[in-house]
Amino acid sequence: VRVIDLRGRVVAEALEYGDFVGSDPVAVFGRLAALSTRVLGGLPPGVRLVGAGLALPGIVAAEGDLLLRAPNLGWSDVEPAALLGAATPAGLPLHIDNEANLAARTAAEAAPGRPGAFGDFVYLSGEIGIGGAAVLGGQVMTGRHGWAGEIGHVCVDPAGPLCRCGSTGCLETYAGRDAMLAAAGLTPASTLAELAELAGGGDARAREALSATARALAVALAGVINVLDIPTVVLGGHLAQLADLLRPEVEQQLRTRVLSARWVPPRIEAATSPPAPGATGAAFRELSGILADPAAWL
Repeated sequence: VRVIDLRGRVVAEALEYGDFVGSDPVAVFGRLAALSTRVLGGLPPGVRLVGAGLALPGIVAAEGDLLLRAPNLGWSDVEPAALLGAATPAGLPLHIDNEANLAARTAAEAAPGRPGAFGDFVYLSGEIGIGGAAVLGGQVMTGRHGWAGEIGHVCVDPAGPLCRCGSTGCLETYAGRDAMLAAAGLTPASTLAELAELAGGGDARAREALSATARALAVALAGVINVLDIPTVVLGGHLAQLADLLRPEVEQQLRTRVLSARWVPPRIEAATSPPAPGATGAAFRELSGILADPAAWL
């Protein structure tokens, strides 16, 4: 839970980490409600709340009030506002959106309404799975129903591993956090720092895990770049932590796979956002309404 002001500064926050794969949404939103109540109850006097947003790793109904499906969580047709109940700030509707779409805003904006380092880019959000977003002119391209950017479910190999979405060979079965650790012979409780240390020390299995991830990323991203003509890729989440190890092989393969690479070579960048960038992006989106019509808030 994070409260952000118009300058993009954190007013208050509380982060609680957990593995929510196959979890019960009622229990998870109960924990979120308790966290939200604690943060909002401790806000400094005079703070005025103008909006409430929620980032979720899945596809969201166009109306923005229903999570249709989140494969890694095992959730379908979940209505967050109903589960949060009184924990939602009084009088404010809860706007939900895809986590990667919202996290991408933190790369496109340094603060609400202030352009960030990147204007046109493909964003990859790396956690248990892989989320994605395409940003053009600082705006997330959402598609007809708001479901664009599901790069994690681009097929890298039809004969590849079964994905939680029901398909096979999806990018996230190679580049998701747990998939990478497993390929390196590590447990889900291991850290990415351990993986990086093993690879840096010459461990063959760790190095092959990173190489397999890089190859999968290059295949999926080449298709995206060839279609959209957006050659800058920003890695977020665990992919950002491993960007220095992944970048050389991904960029080398993209120079071969992307038709226009001779003229504009694709480049891989690492996001510099704090943890839970989706929460920050959700706040940025709510605050953009004030910037668009400040008189309405006087």
